[in-house]
Amino acid sequence: GISGGECRRLSIASQVISKPKIIFLDEPTCGLDSFTAETVINILKKLSMNNCAIISTIHQPSSQLFNSFDRLILLAEGKIVYSGPRDQAIGLFQKAGFECPINYNPSDFFIEVLAIKSGREEECRTQITKLIDENAKMIKDRRSQNENLEVLFCNYYLKG
Repeated sequence: GISGGECRRLSIASQVISKPKIIFLDEPTCGLDSFTAETVINILKKLSMNNCAIISTIHQPSSQLFNSFDRLILLAEGKIVYSGPRDQAIGLFQKAGFECPINYNPSDFFIEVLAIKSGREEECRTQITKLIDENAKMIKDRRSQNENLEVLFCNYYLKG
C-alpha cells in the first residue's frame, strides 16, 4: 500500500493532470511532514502562477506555509472576518485592538483571536463582531479611495 502522505500527493496530482482553471483542496498538507507540506504548497503556488486558481483550507499552517499564500479568507462563526491580501490581515486585527506578538505565527494568532473559548463565548463573539465591523469599514474605505482615484484620473486625463 501507499502511505497517507503519498495518497494525498497522488490525489492532488490526479486533479492537476487535467490542467483545470480552479482547484479546491481541503487540508492538502494534513498528515505530511513539514518538508513535504512545503513542497506541495510550492507546487500549488507554481500552478497558481499559470492561470490556475487554488482555493484551499489549511487549519494550522506553519509560518513558512502561511507566508506562501497571497490572499486569505478568515472565517469565524460561519462569517467572513477578513478577505484580502495576506499581508494586510494583521492590520485589520491591529485596527480592532488585537496585537500580534512579535515573532509569533500570524496564523496561530488569528486562530486564537477567532476561537470561541469555553466560558467566554459572549466575549469571543463580541471580538469577532468587532473584527467583522472593522473589515466592513476597511472595505468601504478602500472603495471610497478607488472612487476618488477614478475621479482624479478622469479629471486629469479627460480634461487635460
